[in-house]
Amino acid sequence: MVLTLLAPAVTWAMAAPQLWLDRKLLGPSRHQSLAARVGDLERSRSRMVEVADTERRRIERDLHDGAQAA
Repeated sequence: MVLTLLAPAVTWAMAAPQLWLDRKLLGPSRHQSLAARVGDLERSRSRMVEVADTERRRIERDLHDGAQAA
């Protein structure tokens, strides 16, 4: 009977540290808002796409020029 009454408190005591850690790791950053982080990611990915496109065009040009020289 006593164990039945204490079960919620014991369960909470065991889960509280994990809940605290989850909130620390997955919660919002104190330094940067979510919108700012998303903006940073969008700009970073945009730059990566531009770099990849530039490199692809350079390779296409080199292959085209090489084929004409042969």
